[in-house]
Amino acid sequence: MTNPMVPLSRHKGARLLVFALLTGLAVLQLRLALTAQHEYSSHPVHDPLTAYRGNPRMLTWHAKQAHLFNGDLGAAETLYRQALIANPVFIPAWLGLAELRNDTGNNPAAHAILELVSGYTDNVKRWSWDKVLVAYQFRRLDLLATDLAYIIAEVPGKTQADALRMAGTVWPDPIERADTLGPAVVGHLFRHAVRTRALDDAIALWPRFETLENDQRQGDVLRFLNLLIAEDQIRLAAEIWRHTIGGTPLLHNGDFATPPLQAAFGWRIRRHAAFVWQLAPPNMNHSFPALHLRFNGQENIAFHHVWQLVPLRGGQDYLLQGQWQSTALTTNERPLFEVTGHKCQAPRTRTDMIAADQAWQPFTLRFHVPHDCEAMVVRLRRTPSHHIDNRLGGELRLADLRLTAVDTSGQP
Repeated sequence: MTNPMVPLSRHKGARLLVFALLTGLAVLQLRLALTAQHEYSSHPVHDPLTAYRGNPRMLTWHAKQAHLFNGDLGAAETLYRQALIANPVFIPAWLGLAELRNDTGNNPAAHAILELVSGYTDNVKRWSWDKVLVAYQFRRLDLLATDLAYIIAEVPGKTQADALRMAGTVWPDPIERADTLGPAVVGHLFRHAVRTRALDDAIALWPRFETLENDQRQGDVLRFLNLLIAEDQIRLAAEIWRHTIGGTPLLHNGDFATPPLQAAFGWRIRRHAAFVWQLAPPNMNHSFPALHLRFNGQENIAFHHVWQLVPLRGGQDYLLQGQWQSTALTTNERPLFEVTGHKCQAPRTRTDMIAADQAWQPFTLRFHVPHDCEAMVVRLRRTPSHHIDNRLGGELRLADLRLTAVDTSGQP
């Protein structure tokens, strides 16, 4: 019988040999890389003109060192010229030469070189930011307007973010900025304002953004509304909400026909380990969509995870109405609806708790909005129980929620 361990040991030796060879190659490659990096960054090259005669990138790098760090303008001039002899279309060398001309006081030549480069590299991503930096240094607003607009529209990532910040520095007024850069970048300008919480800029740009056709429009609008709400601009947020997403109903998506928006004046349903939720379509038990909550009986939860911020008129009474149903809800503390003021003093108004087991039944809650309140919070709430058996379990379904103003005009 053949010993199976013999070929295994042979293979092991071969693998060790291959591993040793690969390790040696890796070490060699690392040494070469470190040597190249050392030469590039810290090792003095006494004659870069000779050492890198055919390498425009290295010649340009040494030219910048001579210009910006050593103040040797003559050496920088020679190195830039050699870089352009090696590669006449190497744009960084041309831009460096333009900066050199500018620093030596030859402004006409500096601007002429920049215009030449700009003409040859129009709508070219690779050198667009380099051109912008030189144009910014020269205060060439005409070139900045063209190149910044191109970068903002076509070059994503950090370069685009840098271009947006520079545009805000050059043209602080958002309307002038939008007029100068053109309609193609209005969406980018608006989203940048919202993202950086530049509230005044976002408000100023909104009328222009509103007219744009945008596949992601709803997400952009919701983020803007969140910013307005966070900055206590409730009335403006409510006006934009009604004209874009919310429509006329006071309570949004009260029939749970669509997923919660999780933003602005839509439903917000926060996750928690003590329950799961889903939207239930009409079925044999209910002829309407419903929000279905299932509590797992594992926690004495302080439940406040389903709520909606509703802009309402101060000094007015309203009715919250809807239907709910429960199955095997546990503990003496069960869910109920409450309405409270949003950043204002308003009495906390609550329904009775839902029964532990209850067929579909309507509920009604009347509440008053004080004059100084611009919005109220409608929330499904459950207070923690102080009983020994205090963990909430069972199921709850909500449907057909709506808000209506109470007509008090006939009252004395």
